[in-house]
Formats: sequence, structure tokens, C-alpha cells
Amino acid sequence: MLKDTAIRSFNIWSTIGKPRLDVEFENMKRDKLRYKQSIKNKERLSANSFSDSLNDALSTKDMDSFWRTWRSKFRPY
Repeated sequence: MLKDTAIRSFNIWSTIGKPRLDVEFENMKRDKLRYKQSIKNKERLSANSFSDSLNDALSTKDMDSFWRTWRSKFRPY
């Protein structure tokens, strides 16, 4: 949804000639920033979730689960 909005704003801005001092430019920059912030937040949540799953596996001494999670994230290929 945020990506679609950012693309739509960019297309509108591009269509009118890419002016730097216009409402459409501000809308495009705002939508792009929101989209990038959303990506960063999801990456941060994913990293926290991964750490939690490793911690849970270690705390319950479930080594199979720990190594399965470890390999899924750090496999070189």
C-alpha cells in the first residue's frame, strides 16, 4: 500500500515535469520517506524476532531448534 502510494506520487510528479518547488514534489518526497521508514521498521522487527527465537531455543535447551534457526539466517548460500 505504501509502495503503491509512493509510486503513484512519483508518477504524478514525473508527469508534470518534475518541478522542485511544487506541492506534488512535497507529496512525492513525503510518500517516499514513509515507504522507506516502513521498510526500516520491518527490518528492525525481523531482527528482533530472529534474536528472540534464538534466545528461546537456547533458554529451553532445544539445540535442534537453535541450529535450525541459525542455519536459516546465516547459511552462506
